[in-house]
Amino acid sequence: METTLLTLHYLSLAVGIGGGAATAVMAGMTKGADPAIAGHVGKVQSRVGDIGFGAIILLWITGIWMVADHGGYAAMPAAFTYKMAGVVTLTLALLAMQVVKRRAMAKGQPPAAATMEGLGRIALLSAIFTVIMAVISFS
Repeated sequence: METTLLTLHYLSLAVGIGGGAATAVMAGMTKGADPAIAGHVGKVQSRVGDIGFGAIILLWITGIWMVADHGGYAAMPAAFTYKMAGVVTLTLALLAMQVVKRRAMAKGQPPAAATMEGLGRIALLSAIFTVIMAVISFS
C-alpha cells in the first residue's frame, strides 16, 4: 500500500507542477493575442487549472495517509513543518485562483490577468519551496 500511495503522490505532484507550468506558458501566449484565440486558450488554461487543483487534493489525501502510516506528524523530521507551510501556502494560492476564476466565469468574464499572475507566482514559489523541503525532510 505504501508504494501505491507514494506513486499516487508523485504522479499528483507531476500533474500539479506540469499543469502549473503549462498554464504559465499559455498565459504568456495570450498577452497581445487576438481576443478570440485568447478566449480559447483561456478555456484550456481553466481546464488544466481544474485538473491541477484536483491533483493538490489528491496530494493532501495521499500525504495525510502516508504521515498517519509513519507515526503521525510528531514522528516527522523538523524540516517537514516547513514543507507543510509551503503546502498550505500553495493550497491557499490555488484555492484563491479557483475562487477568482469561478467568480469571473459567473459574470461571463475572464479572470483578472494580473490577479491570476500574482497568485500563480505565489503558487510556483510555494511549490518549489515545498519540493525542496520534502527532499530535505526525507533524505
